[in-house]
Amino acid sequence: MRFVPCSSPTVAEAISAHLWSLSRPPDVRDPDESTAFLFDWRQDASGVWWLAVITDYVIPVHAEAVLDGIADILQAAGISQQEIDALEAVVIANRGGIMTPWDYFPQAFKDASRSEDEIAWPSR
Repeated sequence: MRFVPCSSPTVAEAISAHLWSLSRPPDVRDPDESTAFLFDWRQDASGVWWLAVITDYVIPVHAEAVLDGIADILQAAGISQQEIDALEAVVIANRGGIMTPWDYFPQAFKDASRSEDEIAWPSR
């Protein structure tokens, strides 16, 4: 597992929800479906929010999956339009198949990620 820093819980939630949407787009979900996020997020002792990414987690990619609604977050994190376009191509290429989301995280996110032991978590 790797923890990717996020600027806020809202950003972590949006990324996790988008990743879930690759498998279960909103228009194919049952109205009573309770799952809406792929990965959890939490705050460290200094107030930084982290998305907890299971690096070997494999997801099915829905036949209609799109990289939609996340471009603004990626651009705000310094990801170029060229990298975003490449991610869109990956999603399209994997429609109807499977993918490991971590494999396609932008390198900047991977470089900023930490293991659980590298983060100072609040005392429980």
